[in-house]
Amino acid sequence: MQITRAWGRIKGQFDVISDAGQMARKFDAIANEAAQLMSTTGKPVLAALREELPSYLQARGMSGLAQDFTKRLDQIEAPFLPPVGRAALQLASVCDGGWSRLMVAFQMARNAAQGSGKPSVLPGFYIPERMKF
Repeated sequence: MQITRAWGRIKGQFDVISDAGQMARKFDAIANEAAQLMSTTGKPVLAALREELPSYLQARGMSGLAQDFTKRLDQIEAPFLPPVGRAALQLASVCDGGWSRLMVAFQMARNAAQGSGKPSVLPGFYIPERMKF
């Protein structure tokens, strides 16, 4: 019930915004205020943003913002999570970045095997990591 009421208040603020930049600034303002109030009224606001905002943004044609907003919510909530929760968020972040680099490496290797390219260096799972031939 608290989450529904929080979303009702938040949605009204988002409804008057038509620009992605303004939406991002308003999201930051609401999320930062909720973080300051985490011990009292902040949790329902953050929960409402996490639950309702992705589908709301999609309906408004701004779905590209959802992933950035979710990452920002993760950052805001991380200090309030138990150690295992913080570790899980950190691992998810590493995997998100590593997986995309791994897919690029697979495509480069596939291209080389088909004779359409001869890479000498493939990206590794972690940012500084490289695989040399």
